[in-house]
Amino acid sequence: MPTYDYSCANCDKEYSAIKSITSYDGLDECPDCNNVGQRIFSSVTFMGESVQTAEYNPAFGQIVKNKQHRSELAKQMNLVEIGNDFKSPEMIHSKLETDRQERLSQAWKRV
Repeated sequence: MPTYDYSCANCDKEYSAIKSITSYDGLDECPDCNNVGQRIFSSVTFMGESVQTAEYNPAFGQIVKNKQHRSELAKQMNLVEIGNDFKSPEMIHSKLETDRQERLSQAWKRV
């Protein structure tokens, strides 16, 4: 779930709140004075690794509906989800090198 930053005009405190993107309404109650705080538009941090509900993904620049949708977008954009299927950095490098060699051999076949 994303973490949102808020600012309270009453006590000048800045605080963060973890909220579902579907329940976001721009306002949150200050934990110190219970006054309504305003959302500070800075950055969104996602907690967790999997997509359970629709959420905005800055890497894709759009709403991602679920894990399958995220995988389809990654494939369309030629992106690799690092850490999901790989046990070590060496496995990632090996996979990328294999893919690179395959693309090179296909390019040579076309020439």
